[in-house]
Order: sequence, then structure tokens, then C-alpha cells
Amino acid sequence: LDTHTRSIALPAHITLADVCAQLDATSWSAQVMDPADFQHQYAYRLPERHSLEALSFALAQHRPALLPSAPASLQLRHWPDLTAAEVPNAWLPAIARLHAGAYTVDTLAPHCRLPRATMVSLFSAASACGLALSPESALPSVSSRAPGAGRATAGETAFLLRLARRFGLGLSRGHAA
Repeated sequence: LDTHTRSIALPAHITLADVCAQLDATSWSAQVMDPADFQHQYAYRLPERHSLEALSFALAQHRPALLPSAPASLQLRHWPDLTAAEVPNAWLPAIARLHAGAYTVDTLAPHCRLPRATMVSLFSAASACGLALSPESALPSVSSRAPGAGRATAGETAFLLRLARRFGLGLSRGHAA
């Protein structure tokens, strides 16, 4: 789990769905290491990189109960960093609408012909990975040149801390942000 690049490194044969299925396994191990050590010792064994946004949407699909509560309404800050294989095709119209404007779960679910529970999972995933621009927060998008660009928001930090704890890492808020 790399909080600087906001990604997770996996072996070539492991998918995000596999990770979601194995989150309760006791065989996980983790250690804090600097990027140079990772490159030298593990990069060849963990060649696949997936964004934390992709992990959040995989959790929405496979383990939605692990995600935080969904906000009442939201708009996406930007299009999620996903590949076509990482979300069901039926979710794409909802993601596109959330990218274009703010919606509530109850407004968007019937419009996209998705079950309400699926829409709640999508909203939760967007919130967990920091993509949610909810009317309640109305936070502006962070430009790549702005001070603090690339820093985790409060919601992202809490999610990353929970995920890090699950993998056995004891990060403080300063390391996760």
C-alpha cells in the first residue's frame, strides 16, 4: 500500500477482487519500507499497480460493508482512476452522471436503472477514496500546483488508516496524509 502514489502493488496473478475476498485472512503481513527498498526487494514480485480509487470501487462491488457510510448526495471531483475491467459496465452511466453533476442516491438509482444498494455502494466508494464532492463540503478541486497537492483529505486519511491497520501497519495521521 503506497500512500504517496495512492496505489496498491500486487502480484501479477492477483486481482482487486481477490484482495477483497482475502481481506479477512490472517495470513497478511505488512511492513513499512522506503521506496528504494521496495524497488530493490519487491517491485519484481509485485509488478501490478492499482489505484486506491480502483480498490475502493472493487470494495463497493465485492465487500460494500467495509466502506464508510454513503453521503446523501455527491458529485465526483474527477473521473475515477479505473480500467474497464475494474467496474461493471452497468456502473459506467452512473459514474458519468456523477462526474457531470451532483445527485442523490434516490434520484440517480432509478435514472440509471441500478438497485439502490448498488448506488449506495458507489457513493460510499467515491467518498472513501476522496472523489466525493458533496454539497455539504463544497470543497474545490485541488490543482496539481496548489500547496498541499497530492495530500490526502480528512476522509481519505481515515480510510487509508483503516486500510493500513487491516494490513498490520501502524500509521499515524502524519504518515497517511
